[in-house]
This record gives sequence, structure tokens and C-alpha cells, in this order.
Amino acid sequence: QENTPGAATTVLVPGSGGPMRLPRFPRLERLLGRRLDDLDEAAVRAMVGIVAETDDLEFKGTLYGGTDKDRLELGKDLAALANHQGGVVMLGVEADPATNLVTCVPGVELAEAEEQRMRQIAAERVSPTLDWHLAAIRSGASQTRGWYLLVVPRSSLRPHLLRTSSGQAHTWRAPCRDGTTTRFMAESEIADRYRNRFGLAGDQTSHLRAITQAASSQVSSPDFAYLTVSVVPTRPGDLRLTRSTPNEVSQALRGRGWPFEQGRGIGHEGSIGIGRSELTHRLNTGEHPSEAAHFYTDGSCSITSAVGQPATWSPASGRYAVNDEILFGEIVNSLTAAAIYATELTGTGGDALIQLHLHLPTADGTCQLQRRGALGRNGFWTQRVVGKSATTDTMIVLEDLTGTEWSPRLQAVWFASQRLYQAFGLPACPHVAEGGQVRWGQFTEASDVKRRAADYEIELTDDLP
Repeated sequence: QENTPGAATTVLVPGSGGPMRLPRFPRLERLLGRRLDDLDEAAVRAMVGIVAETDDLEFKGTLYGGTDKDRLELGKDLAALANHQGGVVMLGVEADPATNLVTCVPGVELAEAEEQRMRQIAAERVSPTLDWHLAAIRSGASQTRGWYLLVVPRSSLRPHLLRTSSGQAHTWRAPCRDGTTTRFMAESEIADRYRNRFGLAGDQTSHLRAITQAASSQVSSPDFAYLTVSVVPTRPGDLRLTRSTPNEVSQALRGRGWPFEQGRGIGHEGSIGIGRSELTHRLNTGEHPSEAAHFYTDGSCSITSAVGQPATWSPASGRYAVNDEILFGEIVNSLTAAAIYATELTGTGGDALIQLHLHLPTADGTCQLQRRGALGRNGFWTQRVVGKSATTDTMIVLEDLTGTEWSPRLQAVWFASQRLYQAFGLPACPHVAEGGQVRWGQFTEASDVKRRAADYEIELTDDLP
């Protein structure tokens, strides 16, 4: 990867599918005056005499050494932050032991071998495995010197235990930040953390259902079919609500969804709710919203959008029909918006629970998936009828949906939507292949999709389901 002198460069995280932004730490951002991603050499040098160590910011003047004690120290520093509230270790920055203020920023040698070594030590010393990030800020005076940021989000898998000895005989302890020092947790604290960890899965599932209900109830109409896409990151993010937050969310998502007409995008009428910002859209003034999106301060969100209206009632079958192209576009748009919001605005990342919920009109309560496309296959995909609603739960990696490349994003969509399409009797989404290639022939405007796909670097396939 090419590096610009003085610019922060994120090191790829295994499984992320591409470059990603670092987690958000609002307190540190206020202290440093910018996001961690935006730190440069000038910002590092400006810390001298101003910035001090805290419970979420630690400085070390050198790299971690090669002795067993040094390796233990690296694992302890990372696990201690994860067991507390997360934070950053900056290598190449020295602080006064008495005042904790930065005294100088000599930097350290930057090398891929050192980055791999630190990752290996963390993997060997800490259990369960840490979700942490490594970034480098290169010095303008030397391509081989600069500063490392070891960025550790607050972990939902706490407590993380540190292996404190080598060889066959070893013990495990749980370090935790305590002010500017690190201590080991007592047995009762460790037990509390375990109870919290095992209770979290149930809490997240309950939260997923609650936010689905909140967004879907806002657009409830007996004449429309709606799709609700809800996402709850396993590691909470953080965002402070202001009056401008809805507009900031809308701006961040604009133009980031499915580039063809089948996806209509996120609403633009902004408001503030309890612990969330809201965006809605109405086809006509005074009507039920056709879309409601709730973005919570912890990075979770729920987006409900119309995927059918009374005009899609099929006299031939006597059943309600959901347009397959609109359904696909809304799945892509909603998952993309949720992932961008969580990673870029609230600073979380990694795994997330998702739920796709299809609400059907109460007038009939059953529907089929309408088959469109330009290859003369209009009708229904199968004779399978979905009654009242269809709900599927699964898990995704948020970064798979936020990169500039479409193939990883569409692979994630294929995986996430698999069970929803199975409710209609299909093995998976008919518009995209498992590898992320778009089946252009399945769209009504197939020639337009085929012609414009190159503009977005979307890979096409002639393969049909």
C-alpha cells in the first residue's frame, strides 16, 4: 500500500474486505481536535506540553521489545483497554511520569515485519481474540519512521484474559485500565464481566426486535407492503445527538446506495427521537410515510421502506405481488446505509446482527414475489405464497458493505438476504450471484444496467438462477 508522508494510514484488518475508518472516540477527538484517521505529523507534534495520558490514551516512546516481559506488556496494554472503555496506545511519544504530559515525539521505526509481530503477540497472549486496529503516521522527514496507533475499541467480549507466562504452565489474568495505570481485576469483577458478556447476546436480539417494531410502526398502512432492515453491531458505537444530526446522517448516506433506479435511497425529512435521529419520506403530503429510518446513537439502526403498493395487486393470481427489483434495491440500500452509519458516524465495526422483515398488507395478508426482467420472464418466481410476514435473522461484517468495491458488498447482500428469498421458494437472491456478480438479465432495464455497470466497476454475469 502506498503511504503519503505525514498521513495516517490504516493497516487492513483481517476480514474487513478493504480499508476502513478507525473506531470513533468522541473524548479523544475533542482532545486531539480531529478523528484518529485524520491525525498527521503536525497534529502529533502539537501534542507536546498540551496532551496528557488518561485512562483511554497511553504513550510509549519506543516499540515493544523482544523479551518475554515486553511481549507480556503489549498484551497487557491491549487487553486492559479492551476490558475498560477502549482507547489508544501511541508508540513513539514520550510523557513525563510526574505530569503525564507529552514531552517529545521521537517516533519509531515503521516496518511491516514489526506490525505482523505485534499482531502475532496479541493473538498469542490475549483470549478471546481482540478486535483491534493498527495505524501508522509516517514522518515527512523519513519514510521509515513515524508513529504507531494501537486502537482498541471497547469490547463486548469482556473480560479478555492475558496469558502471563510461557511454556506448558501458564496462568490467565484480566488487566484493566485504572486512570493512567493498569491493574488486574479481582475475581468478583471478572465474574461480573462474564455475566454481562453472556447476557449481551440476548439483549442485542431483544434490541433488534424492538427497533424493528419502532421503525415499522411509523409507516404502518393497510395498503402497502414494507421491508424493514434492522442492524445491531455487536460492539456499540457512540454518537452525540445535536439538532443537525439528522441532516449530517442524510448527507453521509447521499449517493452511496444502489446506483440504478430500483433503489430509492434514504428519506430526507429529519427529526430527533429518544436516543436516535429519524429520517422519513412521504410520496405525498399528509400520506403515511413510504419510508422511516431510525439511526440510534449506539450505531444500530432500522430502516423501513415500501416495496409494493395497491397497484401491484395481481388480478391473475388474486394475490398481492412484491416487485423483485424494488425488493432487491431496498435490501442493498438499507444494508449499505446501516453499515455506513455504524462505521463512519458512530465508530463501530466488525460483526452485526441483522434482521430482514417483510410486512404484508392486512387486506389480504399473503403475497408472491413478482418476476420482472428484460428476458421475457414476467410472472412469478415460484408458486410459494408468503403469509402475513417473513422474518429472517443472520450476521454480517459491517465493513463488507462500506468499501468502494461492489463485489464484496453484493456478496454480503447475497448472504444476508438468502433466507428471505427462501421464504418465497428461491434458494437465494436472483439478481446477484454468490460471488457478488450482478445478473444483469434479471432487470427490466437490463441494457442500462449492462451499459452503466462499468462506471461503478460492477462485475456482471450472464448466469441465470
